[in-house]
Amino acid sequence: MNEIKQQFIVAPKSVQMNEPLSKGLRVSKDSPFSDGYNISAEAELLGEKISQKLADDDIDFARWSVFQTHLSALEEFLKNKHNYKRLPKYGEYQIYPNEQALFNSLPSLKNRETDKIELQTRHAFRLWIGGDSHKKFFQPGVRQSMRWVRQMQDEAIKLNPYAEAYLVVIEKRIQGASDYLESCTAVAKSHFSELAKSGIKLAMATSPEPILIDVGHVRYYGFSLLKLLKDFDEFVCAVLSLTYKGIIPNKEANKMMENAAHEIRSLCHEIFLSNRKVIAMSGLTREALQDEVRQKAMLAFVDDGTLVPLPSGVISFNVSPSLLSLKQTMNKKEAIQLEKRLSKLGLSE
Repeated sequence: MNEIKQQFIVAPKSVQMNEPLSKGLRVSKDSPFSDGYNISAEAELLGEKISQKLADDDIDFARWSVFQTHLSALEEFLKNKHNYKRLPKYGEYQIYPNEQALFNSLPSLKNRETDKIELQTRHAFRLWIGGDSHKKFFQPGVRQSMRWVRQMQDEAIKLNPYAEAYLVVIEKRIQGASDYLESCTAVAKSHFSELAKSGIKLAMATSPEPILIDVGHVRYYGFSLLKLLKDFDEFVCAVLSLTYKGIIPNKEANKMMENAAHEIRSLCHEIFLSNRKVIAMSGLTREALQDEVRQKAMLAFVDDGTLVPLPSGVISFNVSPSLLSLKQTMNKKEAIQLEKRLSKLGLSE
């Protein structure tokens, strides 16, 4: 943990220095001094000598003298600005050029540990693993889909409009699968509620040795897939608990679980296909789409069915993935004009 020091905001070049700066001294564009003197870098070079009184024959006397001159000017400036009679010693306070630099001094949040998911059922574990990629009909699992959707997220953050468009579709599919699972789970758990009213408290079947999977650091749509898998796992526990008591017939239970699993499988398959198309357009940006050669090449892909036209609203930033914060590099007016041109060419609809 870093102990916070007293902080002062001093805009660059606020402290006026009369003498020109000698060559060989460190400078910075964010320096509070008019000559650009980098006092923190120079203090680091001088080390303990900054608090000592050096003799004029010391090898660092010239550098130390410049430091002391600038430090005196800085302290005088701070005293006048903040009405301080006495300042802390140098090193006990920190100078920032603006408020943003002050806020940035606090590092961004990071996960100290990896994310993990606990699965109770073989049904959920099978969806996690997926099918054999060497078989004729490859069925991707959640673990592969999380990697693919992360690749699409990375492309979307770089403002690849195809990545943005496919993520919007996948977002709706995830929400649809989540809503379906929620409704199925509600039906299953309603049996528990009815039994509880009659005085029977039915225990939920769980695994004596659940599987704990380390999934690394998961973000955005990857976590949405992980949550979906866990919801399915809990749904299966509820259905099997009811099946073991004979409340739900075995055939009906199998159909319920298969329909729910199909929602996730089809979603993973769509992510697999979408990511292949995004990879084919890797590095594409709105600026690149203004190039006529690129437009003709993409039109050929659309004509042969490899790509579909971009949905209306994507290029103009009116439609975008809700979980991502995208920085627009093209102003709104230019984006709308580009979308109109692409629409005439058949590259947007």
